[in-house]
Amino acid sequence: MDVAILVECGSGCCHGRDSTKAAVRACRNAVEFNSVKISAVVPGGYDALRVHVQIGAPDPGSVDLDAVAAAFPYGTLLPVVVGEGGLRGSNTVRLLGTGEAREDITLAVACVTLGYNRVVDGAS
Repeated sequence: MDVAILVECGSGCCHGRDSTKAAVRACRNAVEFNSVKISAVVPGGYDALRVHVQIGAPDPGSVDLDAVAAAFPYGTLLPVVVGEGGLRGSNTVRLLGTGEAREDITLAVACVTLGYNRVVDGAS
C-alpha cells in the first residue's frame, strides 16, 4: 500500500478467554463509525482498496485470521499482523461461604489502515 487514507483504532472485549472474539470486535469498532466514501477517495473504488490490520491480543496465537478477515467485506485484506498485547483482566468475586469465583475478561486492540497503491506507468 503506497497511500494511506484512513487509520482507525478500536478495542474489543469479551467475557472469557476468547482472543478471536475480542479481536473481531476491536476490528469492527475501529471501522464501523466512519463515513468515508471510498469511491471518492480511492482511485478504482473498492476494487483498489487495500486494508492493513494490526491486532494486539493476550493470546495472539489463538486468533482465527479467517474470522478477522470476515470483518472486512470490502477491499483486499493484506496479511494481518497479530502480536502480544491487549489485556487479560479478571473480576474476582468472593461469595459468602462459597470461596472465590473468577471470570476472565479478554481485551484486544486493533489498528486498521485503509489505502491504495499508486498506479505508475500503467502498473500497480
